[in-house]
Amino acid sequence: MRSPHQAGSLRRRTIGLVSAVAMLCAGAGSVHAQAPSVGSSTANPAVLARLFASACLQSANLADTQTLLTGLGMVPNPETGTYFHQQFDMSVNPAGAICSMVFLAADPETVADVFRESAAALVGIGAQDIEIIRLEGQADPYYRASVEVQW
Repeated sequence: MRSPHQAGSLRRRTIGLVSAVAMLCAGAGSVHAQAPSVGSSTANPAVLARLFASACLQSANLADTQTLLTGLGMVPNPETGTYFHQQFDMSVNPAGAICSMVFLAADPETVADVFRESAAALVGIGAQDIEIIRLEGQADPYYRASVEVQW
C-alpha cells in the first residue's frame, strides 16, 4: 500500500504529465494555425500605390520585397507567399512571375487613376505596366493591381 506522501507525489506527476501532453497537443495545433488576416481599415490608393511600386517595381529581387513587407509589419502566409497588412484591408503577393496587391477601395470611381498616377510619380513610365482590375463577385469594391516581375 502507498503512503499518503507517495500517492500525492504520484498524483502530482500524473497531473504534470497530462499538462505537458496538453501543451504539446496545443503546440502541434498551432503548426497548422489559420492564415493571417487583413485589417479592416481602407487605405488611400495613392499610399497603396507607393507601397506597390516599392515592393513590386523597385525591389531587385523577391528577398528584398519580402524584407520590405515584413519590415512594414505585414504578416506572411507561408503556404501562399501572400503578406497581410494588419491595419488595412490589403495584401501583397510577390511570389511567382506576377507581383500583386489586393485592396479595398473607398472611391471606386477614381481608384485606378489615383493608383497609377501615384505609382508613376515614383517609378515613371514603369507604372503603365500595372494592371488594375476590380474583382468580380465581391460585395465591396476590391481591386487587384498586378505587374510582371523578373526575379
